[in-house]
Order: sequence, then C-alpha cells, then structure tokens
Amino acid sequence: MLYKLKTTKPLLLQSLLLILALAAHSLICIIFPSPVLTTDSINYLNQADTLLRGGFGLYFPNGYPFLLAIVTLFTGIDARIISVIILNVLISVASVYLFYRVLIKYFGNITLALAAALVLTIYPNHLNYTRFILTEVPAVFFILLSFYFLSIKKYSFAGLMSGIAATIKTTVIPAMLFFSLYLIIKKDKSNVLQFLFLTLIPLAIMILYGYIVTSQITIGYSSIHNFYLAVGQPDLLSLNLTEAMNYYFSYALDNPIKFMMERFQSLWDFWGFLPSANEGLRSELFYQLLIGIRFPLLILAIIGFITSHKDNIIVFSGLILLTITLIHFIFYSIPRYNFAVEPFLIFLAAIGLQKIYHRLKTKSSAD
Repeated sequence: MLYKLKTTKPLLLQSLLLILALAAHSLICIIFPSPVLTTDSINYLNQADTLLRGGFGLYFPNGYPFLLAIVTLFTGIDARIISVIILNVLISVASVYLFYRVLIKYFGNITLALAAALVLTIYPNHLNYTRFILTEVPAVFFILLSFYFLSIKKYSFAGLMSGIAATIKTTVIPAMLFFSLYLIIKKDKSNVLQFLFLTLIPLAIMILYGYIVTSQITIGYSSIHNFYLAVGQPDLLSLNLTEAMNYYFSYALDNPIKFMMERFQSLWDFWGFLPSANEGLRSELFYQLLIGIRFPLLILAIIGFITSHKDNIIVFSGLILLTITLIHFIFYSIPRYNFAVEPFLIFLAAIGLQKIYHRLKTKSSAD
C-alpha cells in the first residue's frame, strides 16, 4: 500500500479538500468570467424557455433545459446566468466529495484518496468548464452519484442517477446499457433489473412528455445531426436517423482514407497530449499542454484497469472511458467532451500508479 498519511483527523483533511475545491472553482469563474455562453448554451437556454411556456424543444435532450427551467423559476431570467454558474460551482464541489468518498472506500488509504480527489479538484478541464452553461458539470455530478451508489451496492439509486445523467448527456447511455449487460453476464439478475429499469425511467418520462407535447418521439435531434457534422456537413439535412447514417457511411465509402484520418484526428483531439481542437483556446499552446496531461493519465488508467480486480466500479469506470471514447471516435471531439470521463480516468490512473509503486517496491526489496 502507498504511504499512509498519519493523521487522526480525516474529517479535517476532507473539509480542507472541500474548501480548496470551493475556492478553486469560484476563483476560475471570477478570474475568467467569460465566455460562459456558447452557441450550445444559448440553445439550452432557449429550450428551457420553451419548457416554461409549455412546449418541448426537440434538438437537444431536455434534461439540462429542465434543470435550467427550474433555476429560472426560482431566480428569474435576469439572474439565471449567475445563478447557474453558482450552481455549477456547488455541484463541482459536491462531485469532488462524491469522488473522494468512493476512493476512500475503495483504497482504504486516505493519502491516495485525497491525492486523487485533489487532482480532480484542480484538473484544468474540470475547472475550466465550471464557468460555462453547458451539460458537462451536472451530467458528471449525476454520473458520480451513480458511481457512489454502485460503490455501496445501491443499484436502484445508481440506475436512477444514471438515467438522469442520460437525459442530460445521451453519450452515457451506451455505458449504462453495457454495464447492464455485464451484470447479466455475471448472472446478477436482481441488481441488473433494478439498475436497468431505474436507468430507463427518466429517459422514458422525457420521451413520453415530448410525445404528448409534440407528437414526436425523440431523445433529441442533435444525435442525428452528429452524423452530418462528423463528415463536414453543417446542416441537419434530415430528421430521419437512417438517412443520416446513410449520408455518413456514403461519405466513408467515397472518401475512405480521408474518413479514417478524420476519425483518428478526432481520437487524438479526445486523448492526445497536444489536441488541435481546443474550444475557446485554440491558439494557446500552454492551455493545450494543460489539457494534454490526460495522455499520461490515460496510460496509467489502462495499466490500472488491466491489473486490477474487475469489480463493479472498475468495470463501470472502464465502460465510461471506452464507450465515450468510441462515440467521439465515430463522430468528432473537442476538449469538453472529455469532461465526462475525467473522474474515471483519474480513478483508474490512481490504481495504475498504485500498482506500479507496489511493483517497484517489490523489485527493490528483492534486490
């Protein structure tokens, strides 16, 4: 085991961690107050307004607009931007706390748990997107809630939190379905029914409400649009998924070399140590290098996953990394799309670091 911090005051250290998290996420919003609104942000706010008028926006999933609508009800339109940013800060601190609680339970080592939670607290991408009105912060909060409930074997709550996360960010849906399949393979029938059923309920409610209001069945047309955007077509040419996929694969067949180069460029922008796509900071080498620290963490995470005992939270973490990586390999990437995997990247990287430390220590003792 890694060196254990000698302390009888874990509560004090936990409190200091949360104070640091609050300070760091608050300061990033004060020092860099803009941009907080992207084109996507404006669309989310517009969909929130549509919900408040009794309508239902069809482009993005409505989980995040629903959250924005609730904030608007409490604060009014004039104060909602600053209110959402404050909420982002509080949710980010809560995410650090949940992450720490899972790690302290898993490692039984306050030093390693605090170190990994500290990395998440000051992780550049994690800090940066606190100041944006986007899905990343709330989606990760609900995914981490699911992660936490899995760690204490509360599968129904884990499923419900996963379902809420999926209404905010649909790229997590494949991970939840594959995790359910994993539970089936394990012959864990009771838990898979709880997890899968509760995961599907929030999605079903969102789809049903959308159908009642609009007579259309969809999670969000943005998923269809991604097939066009991935191959350089900015327009949503059709609302039909089959037609969008045909356009995508036709491009792939007509331009196979270019298509594969674009896919690997997308993979590089998702995991590479010097990404070319850097939302809001494209010309800043320093910021690109900061984002690029994910690359060595990925190497450690792969080591951690391969060498660890495959319990539920390890498999859950690995599936989050794998499925979201594949989705953005198929489509396209910018740094914020990496946001959802960062806690699980750090968790598995901490395991990898621990394994390397043990191996080196054993080798040193043998010599």
